[in-house]
Amino acid sequence: GGRPSAGRLVAPRRLARSAEEHLRASEVDRCQVDERASTPVRCEFGVGDGQVTVARVGDSKAMQWLPALERAAPGEGWRIVTYGKSSCPFAAGRTQLTQEHYASCDRWNEAVSQALAADPPDLVVTSTQAAAALRGDQVSQSALVDYLARRWKGLQRAGVPVAVLGFLTLATGIAR
Repeated sequence: GGRPSAGRLVAPRRLARSAEEHLRASEVDRCQVDERASTPVRCEFGVGDGQVTVARVGDSKAMQWLPALERAAPGEGWRIVTYGKSSCPFAAGRTQLTQEHYASCDRWNEAVSQALAADPPDLVVTSTQAAAALRGDQVSQSALVDYLARRWKGLQRAGVPVAVLGFLTLATGIAR
């Protein structure tokens, strides 16, 4: 598929308004693995033979944007693929959960990165609620920023643009 041009991207306000819709519980259960799992589950939504593939990757905050992407998909010709893991930022580094190393998240991140490299999307959409990661044994916000940037820059170097969406509550407030 071709890369989406700026003229074909959906305005963030339109995404934010439709993102207020609730996800069906079965989609979250089926498409987002829990804290113990390290093998990603790939789900597909939108237009099955769409010309543009949008990958939605990340934790449950990223999953909250799925209804907005689904709503936009028919008009934009988007095939949406999702990779979700509970409490797991899409980062390239040592993640943490409750101040402990979150090794299954690190393994999941590597597996998702390999899947995206094998079948590159036209755009990656991500978001996270994580606030810190581990640098050595220390919980650090700057470590998370570094690890997120490393993951996103790796995709950009491979020619895959990355759209980072904010918290749904923040984005919803801006949209009104």
